[in-house]
Parts: sequence; C-alpha cells; structure tokens
Amino acid sequence: MINSFFFVVADAQTCENNCASKNVGNCSCHVTCEPLGTCCGDYRNFCLEVSPHSGTLLGGTDITILKASFEPNSAIRCRFNADVETTGYVDSERNGHCISPLLYETGWIPFEVSTDNGVTYNRHGTWLSVHHSKMDPRFKILLLNATKWQYYGTPNTGGSLAMVWNTSFVSADAVNVELWGYREKGEPFSSSWEPEWSFLYTLGKAVPNNGSFGFVPSPAKKPFSDWEVGAIRVSPSTQPEGAWNINAMWSGVHALAWHLEEEFRKDSAAWALDKCLRWHETELKLPNFLSEIADCPCTLAQARADTGRFHTDYGCDIEKGSVCTYHPGSVHCVRAIQASPKYAAGQQCCYDSTGAQVLTADSIGGSTPDRGHDWGSPPFKKPPRVPGVSHWLYDVISFYYCCLWSDNCSYYFTHRPSSDCKTYKTPKPGIVFGDPHVITFDGSNYTFNGRGEYYLLHSTHKNLTIQGRTKPVAFENGTLAKATGLSAVAMQEDNSDIIEIRTTDRQDHLEVLRNQQVLSFSEQSWMDLKGVFLYSAVPQNVTVMFPSGAGVELRGRGGVMSASVLLPEEFRNHTHGLLGLMNDSPGDDFVFKNGTILPAERRSPEDLFHFGANWAITNESSLFTYDNQYLLDNYYFAEKHDSSFIPAYTVTVPPEDPLFADMVRLCNDNEFCKYDTLTAQSLKMGNATRISFQSHMSLVEDLEPAISCGWLPPPNNGKKEGTTYLAGATVKFSCEGGYVLSGSAERTCQDDGNWSGDTTHCVSDNTLGIVLGSVFGAITLITMIVIIALHSRKQKRNPDGDVRPWCYIADHEDGIYWKYCDIPTCQMPGNLGCFKDSGDPPTLTGISETSNKLTIQNCISFCRRQRYKLAGMESGYACFCGNDPDFRRHGAAASTECNHVCFGDHTQPCGGDGRVIIFDTRVGACGGNYTSPSGVIYSPDFPDNYGTNRVCYWTIQVPGASVILFNFTFFDIVDPTDMVELLDGYSNRVVARLDGRNHPRSIINITADFVILYFYSDRTNQAHGFAVVYKALRGQMPKAVEEPVTPTGPIPEVITEKANISLNAARSSQILYVITSSPSKPDHNMPVWTIYALAALLILTVIAMVAKFLLHVTVKSPTIPSNNGSDTCSQNTASEPWIIFYRPSTISFFKKKLKNHHGDLSPLVGN
Repeated sequence: MINSFFFVVADAQTCENNCASKNVGNCSCHVTCEPLGTCCGDYRNFCLEVSPHSGTLLGGTDITILKASFEPNSAIRCRFNADVETTGYVDSERNGHCISPLLYETGWIPFEVSTDNGVTYNRHGTWLSVHHSKMDPRFKILLLNATKWQYYGTPNTGGSLAMVWNTSFVSADAVNVELWGYREKGEPFSSSWEPEWSFLYTLGKAVPNNGSFGFVPSPAKKPFSDWEVGAIRVSPSTQPEGAWNINAMWSGVHALAWHLEEEFRKDSAAWALDKCLRWHETELKLPNFLSEIADCPCTLAQARADTGRFHTDYGCDIEKGSVCTYHPGSVHCVRAIQASPKYAAGQQCCYDSTGAQVLTADSIGGSTPDRGHDWGSPPFKKPPRVPGVSHWLYDVISFYYCCLWSDNCSYYFTHRPSSDCKTYKTPKPGIVFGDPHVITFDGSNYTFNGRGEYYLLHSTHKNLTIQGRTKPVAFENGTLAKATGLSAVAMQEDNSDIIEIRTTDRQDHLEVLRNQQVLSFSEQSWMDLKGVFLYSAVPQNVTVMFPSGAGVELRGRGGVMSASVLLPEEFRNHTHGLLGLMNDSPGDDFVFKNGTILPAERRSPEDLFHFGANWAITNESSLFTYDNQYLLDNYYFAEKHDSSFIPAYTVTVPPEDPLFADMVRLCNDNEFCKYDTLTAQSLKMGNATRISFQSHMSLVEDLEPAISCGWLPPPNNGKKEGTTYLAGATVKFSCEGGYVLSGSAERTCQDDGNWSGDTTHCVSDNTLGIVLGSVFGAITLITMIVIIALHSRKQKRNPDGDVRPWCYIADHEDGIYWKYCDIPTCQMPGNLGCFKDSGDPPTLTGISETSNKLTIQNCISFCRRQRYKLAGMESGYACFCGNDPDFRRHGAAASTECNHVCFGDHTQPCGGDGRVIIFDTRVGACGGNYTSPSGVIYSPDFPDNYGTNRVCYWTIQVPGASVILFNFTFFDIVDPTDMVELLDGYSNRVVARLDGRNHPRSIINITADFVILYFYSDRTNQAHGFAVVYKALRGQMPKAVEEPVTPTGPIPEVITEKANISLNAARSSQILYVITSSPSKPDHNMPVWTIYALAALLILTVIAMVAKFLLHVTVKSPTIPSNNGSDTCSQNTASEPWIIFYRPSTISFFKKKLKNHHGDLSPLVGN
C-alpha cells in the first residue's frame, strides 16, 4: 500500500497542462508516478516520452512520440523552447511525430505539441539538443576524404568531391543536397550581435536517395562566396529548397574551401594571407580574453585526472588513436569544461607522448585558447556562446587563413598563444568507497558503517551539497551483514539541476536521475544540463562536473558505489561533512555540525561512528528521490541515521578458514580490502575495495603539484634543445653560424620555480676569416666522415632477412605511440604500401565497410572471407576489398600519409584522408601453403592479438632444399599452454617447440625440404603472437649455425648477419612494421691508402691550427655586453683588445674594436 505521501490512481483526473505536478486531485503527473503506480490515467498522453530523445542542434531529427495515440487527421504542430515551431505528422500506426528545429543551444529543451495546428499546446515533453560534433557519425553525412574538402582549391587539390549518408534517417525516395552557411553579424559584444544560419544554394536537386552523392565544385559568386564556414544538408526533394526545420541530415561544420571565389583558386596563399591580416586587425580591436582563462595542467596525467575542470577534446583523444589534425605532435588534448566568466572564452591544453605540455611557442601543434568555447556556454544562443560554430568563426577558420592555407602562423599564435601552467593548482581528491571507507581531502582515513542518508560534503562556497545513502551489504546467501555500502549519491550546486546516481540490480550498473527523472545514456555519453555537465561512456561510470570546478566520479564496483570528489583550491576551509575540512591539516578533519572538532585521542571506531552519524541529513534538506516502497519505508519515513543498526567495528577469522588464505593472497597489506572481505564474506567485495583504493592512490599521485619555471625563448640567431619547463628539466642553447653564445649554454628549472644560469644571447662576430676557416674545416670533417662511413658500411639485415630499415612503435608509460623513420614508405612484408585514393573510382573496387572498431586484421579478415586478395584501410575506419592488379596506377604516397591510427587499435596505421594502406590478405591468416625459397609467416590475426582456441597449420615445402632456416624476429606468447611447433613434414616429428616459457633464442635450422609450422592457443591469455622469416638453402649448411636444434633443452643463442637486432630487442621494441628503402646495392669499397691519406690531411690541418694559436702569446678577452642593454663599453686607448673566436675547424686572431651588440641581444618573442 502506497503511503499517504503520494496519491492513489484516479482516472477522473487529467494530466493535460499538469505535467510535473505531484498532486492532481487524487493522482499524480510527476515523473515518479510510474514506479509508484500513482499516475493519472492520461499521463502518457500529455506527459510525453519520445524516441530518439536526442539529436543534433542543427535540427532535422524525426522524433516519435511513444505511448500516446493520435487521430489520423490531427494537425500536429510542435513548439520548442516556447518560440520555435515545426510541423509534425501522424503515421499509419497513429504515432505522432515532431521534427526537431535548428537551434543555437544544447541541453534539455522543453517542447509542446498541438493537435489542432497550433491553436492549443497541451502536451509537454523534453528533448536533448546535442553539439553536432558529439553526435555519432552514423547520424551525420560523411564527407569522404575530408582533407580534400577543406583544402580544395589550394595547389594540387581539386577534382570531384563525394559524400555518403544513412538513407534510413531521411524519409524520401529523392533528396536535395544543399549548402548552408553560418556567420555572426552585428557589433561584437553588443545587443546587435546575432548568429545566422542561411541556405545558400542547391548542389543536387531531386537526386536518388541511395546514400551517396558526388560533384565537381565550381567557385561561388558573390555574395555566396563570402560565406566561409558551413555544412551540407540532405533533405526530401518534396520540400522546398532551403526550407527550415524539416526532416534532414547534416554534414559536419567545415571550412568551405571548395566553394570560395575564383581568386582563392588562383592564389590561395595570397588570398589566405589577406584574410589572415584582416583577422589580425579585427583581433586587435576585440577585448583581450587571455587574462581570464585558467592555466593548463602541467602534465598529461594531471589533465586527465582533473575531471572537474577539464575533459577530453574529441578532436585529439589518446583513447581513440590520437588523430590530432590541428595539433600535430600532440597525442592528447583537453578542454576546460567551463567557459571564462566574462567573454565565454575556452581553454585547450595539448600534450606530447612524454606527457609534457606542447606550447605554440615551440610547435604549431601546441595548445591554443579559444575566443569561442567549442562547446558553447550558457545561456548559449548569442555569439560567441553558440556551440561549435562560434568557435569555428573565431578560432578555426582563422587557423586555416594563417596556418593551413598560408604559412603565416605567427599572426595566429600572437592572438592564440598557449597558456603555461605556472599558476595551475591541482584539485584535492577525497573518496568514499567499499564498506564504506572514507579518505578525506587532507588524507585522513576511517570506516563509517552507518545506515541512512548523510552529508558527504556541504560547502557554503557555491552552495555545493553532496549527499550519500548507505544500505546494508548482503552475504551471498541473501542475509544482511553488519556493514553497509554506498547505494546512492545526490548533489546540487547553487540552483543547478539535482543529479542523483544509484546502484541497480544489474551488476555494477549505475542509474542517473535528473530532477528525479531517470536519464538514458544510450544515445549520448555527454549531457549539458542546467548548471551541471554529465558524462557516462559506460553504465558503470558517471562523471558529474559543476561550474565551480568541482568534479564527482561515481563507479559501480562489487555491488556498491565509490564516490571520488575533486575540489579546486577555492574550496579551502569551506568544506564540512564526512569528507572533512579541506585545509591541508589532517588534525581538524573531523568537525561536527556545531563546529567542535573530534580530538585525535578520541578517534576510536565508535567515536568515528558517532561523528558520521552527526552528519545525517533531514527530509527538508534531502536531495534524494523516493520512488518505491522500499525507499519510502527505509529512508523517507525512517530515521535518517538508523540508530538501531550497530556495525561490526572489528572482524576476525581463524587462520584455518579457507577465506583467510584467499584474503591474504588478494589483499596483501591492504587493510580496507581485508575488512571488506571478512565483513561481507566475499572476495569480490574485497577486490572491488582494493581496486577503488589503488585507483584513489594513483589519482593522488597524478595530482601531485608540479613546479613550472615557465617557457624559455631561444636566443635571437640561435636555437634551443628541450621543450619541457618543469622542475629538473634542462634546456640547452646554441647559436647559428657567425654568432657566439653569451650567457648560459644550458639552464635547469629549479625547485623554486626559477631557471638556473643567466639569460642566453647570440652575439655576431662578423668575421669573414672565421667563416672561411669554418667552412674549410667542416668540409674536411664531413668528407672524412662520409668516406669512412662508405668504407665501413656493411649490409645490416632486418628481421625479415632484408637489408631495408624497419619502423618501430615506441612504448611509453602512458601509452603507445608511433615513431616514424624519415624514409618515404613504411611497410612490412604483406603490406603493399600507401596509395592515393581519389574515390572516383576507388583504388580497390570490391566491397567495402566502415567500423569504429577497425583494425588491420579486422579489414584483412573481412576481405579474406569474401575471397579478395587485397585489403585496404582508409581514414582509420573504412575498409576496402579488391583484386585490382593495377591499384598502383593511382599513385604511391609516403607512409606518413597513411598514419591515421585504426579506430579499433591506436597502435596500428589505417590509412589517411584520401590515402589507402593496402595489405595482402594472407597476412594473419590461420594457415597456408608456402613453396617459395623465402617468406614471412605471421601468427593468426596479426598484427592484432591472436584469438583464443586457434589451431593453425602452415606448410613450407621447397623441393631441393637441404636446410630451411627459421628466424623468429618477433615472439610474444606468454601463456605456457599456447605454443608454436616446427615439425618434420614427412615424419611429423616435433623438431622445436616454443611457448610462453620457452622463447626462441636463435635461428632454428631444419635439415629438410618440407616443414610444418603448427600454432595452438587455449581459451585464455591472448598475446601478440609471432613473425617468423624462413629461408631455404640448397646444397649448403648455414655457417653461423653449428648444430641442429633439438626439441629438448635450451636453444643456444646464435648471433648471425641474418638479423640486425637481438631477439630480446625485437620483443621489447614491439617491431611491427618495416620501412622500405631502395633496393640493396653492392658495396662501394675504396682503397685503404685513400683513407689514410685523407686522415693525414685532417691531422695536418689540426696541427696548423694549434701552431697558429701558439704564435699569439698575448691575448686579451673582450668585454661582452651585459643583458641590461648598456650602450657603453670601455676601451683601452693604449692598445686595442684582441678577440679570439673559436670554431671547431679554426681559431682566428685579429684586431677588432668592440661594438655595442645591444640589438643582437633582444630575446626572441613569439615563435
């Protein structure tokens, strides 16, 4: 029976215009009425539920109204935000439909529905407007070869353009393909400043809705060519061209290079420079926003840990392969979640593979702040707060002007310089986890097993409140333990939406509520709400972010929840509750509501239990939802702290108990893990607690403050080595030819935040003699080095038996990153190379597919199953198959143009924009027959990890061969039951067996012309597998291998010229791909006497230099101008000073009157 707090169903009452009301006569129209069974009879007819519940802010989404029936002749009108109307319809099943409009904001948008053509709006619902770039790609038009679209008209970029889309999202047999442009007009930062989307013209009219369209663009005429940013729209051809708010799909917003005026195509660099200079002049007139944006975190670890203030930039995400188009050299970028307070500006911070911040002063790929925050800023609607497109106008198209379409980045970086991290302060983390245990912001820890609802945190700063609900932990047999766990957390800042996260019956899945209504993350992982942001990529994890910079990380583990709270420095001395007072003083963490402090000598488990009970909430202050009988009975109508529940303060278990040994193995010295294992009698619970504690300690480590000394410029006429500016980092300086170094040659960042040494300058010497001497010495030295190198050069061979150099993958602590050699083509045997793909026709003309989980082997396997010989990957997600023998006619491309990482594995290359990397489909096959004298065999699924339960056979039969050599250039098998065997092909006798414990240590030679290679994997512990090079020899034994390998005993290590690295090195380097250079050529030997003659010449040169030095005994040092800019230098009138200039090849002495080099000492500013 439902308590009188709620109401009994009464069909006589109506929800028409009463949605969200709890009291409608004797029933309810509130969102909690369905689980409580108290809804009015017409609840779903007037309080609408829709699908999909989200879509792009550009509009065009067809929204179906669920659980409500409409008359077939109803004239449906839909009104969004009380001011934007669209026309809906009723389908054959009497479902009502609305079309979402073009909006200038994101977040939950209220809408109303009328069935009488807009006379009466009496049905209400909400719909989520989403930033267009955050939409799943399947809901957008895909511009094939996106780089070509945005560089069209620049040198060597032209031809046809193509696009594809999912036809199911546009209900029509024929469609119009239209171009729409975006601009912002009016005086900036005035009431007249307005955003504007506008239809420009039609690219294709009434084209078949078959999901693709191509065209050759022509330069646009005025005034259309003035629109430089826009998007493509596909809509039913039955609608008028340019009609607003109709069913449609949109491409991504992009630079409209392909439609710009003819002048752009004539000289794109000059056109872009003119635009860059105009932008530069405009920026000088606009307010300076740089002073109000926050500094960046110092390290990648800090940036990823500070989840309350920074979030992954979807344009450069290490989790998705680090495809950083606008930030080359970076592997990960984050954006400040909140825009700056006055000008709504954004902050972006980028990091390289070492975790160091990348600055624009050092690299074009550095971090850049934004005049318009990419994600927009509440209240949206007005520039520069419009999500996505304001950022494009003020920060992206200008990057094209100055950097991509012309080489004038200095203008751009003058106005968008990277922020360093000198003033960045890490947040303080606190956590509630496990049984539950609490680690305060200042590091104190205790266990509080109260049952009820409590303040985890209450702060007068920003009125931030976080409340937690606990429930008893159940044993596996269903009975309740004398311990509790966190089951729900509710929170609010100022007057934001109330966010509540609860555990569910599904293992470790969390349920999210906004203002007591359940939210679904099935369509979007990110939500912009009122005064709060939510992110949930998986149902076990939820991140809540508030404008104050506070962040809350919720994790479902072991049937309970952990809650990590991160607070910025502004909350210091303003926190109360179970997480303690944040002030870096653990002694006063335990403060009661009345302000008294629990003294250190009174902190027994019982005392701490009473402290926790003191922080129980009240019904009046509660942020929780009570939408079922259990919650009503146990929390709403019960004590907020259950005084009858007495927990077990200590737990013991006899050593002979089987659980004891398992607990010791699992927990080691982790007391939290031990306690929870014993109280819940569950290793699963103990393990969840152990993981939560370890994650928290890793977070604390990542958030350790870092000391920055700030950016150091290179000297004028010089350069620097080193781009890290944190404590302990050293930057080295050198000068260009014709200049000498004054000041410190290297400077180290010290623990006090200052650089060691003196400011570095490069001072001109203006000496022709020195130049000539240097040139002569350098030529001599270079000549010697080259000749000696040619003489001593030997053919170094690689793991594939070739002489061509290999490409490596560098493995770092925080990820795996590409490292390319500076050679045109990167490929391994079976990789046929990188080729151009214009798309008309495609390089491979067979079937194709796209996948956001694409790997090299996914594509190869797909094509192999379709019996194609070739597989090609493009843009990281597209797979093409074919048997085209003339695919090379499309033109080869450099390997670095195919370095877009695969969406499914960021350690693999999957082509590029307009570039396809092609493989032989035999790579990674499970089995095959080989008869050629040499070849390479890869483990199944290579270069992916091999699968489980694989049994594969390869036959190597080379008639007439006396011995076959097998060189395992790569071997990564860790499971002792996974194995590779080499068998005599005639007798099936095992010649060599290799597994996780027995790795190959040398080349294996088998005296036979027929060998079987066998591979087996069990159901566990997948690994990378192997690559083996075989070579058959006729009538000879390999000199390097003295004895044949036997199946038993260790295999001796043999170093031969068959491999240029040891096998251990091959394993540690994770060598996967080969760089192909020109074919090998015979050595060019030089007579030894020539070498010695040239060496003698070099020695004579050095002797002459030394002799010249000894001729001058009296030498006076010059006075180097100080860096204070002094214009005076003392001179001796009796005798002029002598100046010595040193170069590696010469020492020159000459008389020279000292001049003021003040002009040469100005430090370089900018880049």
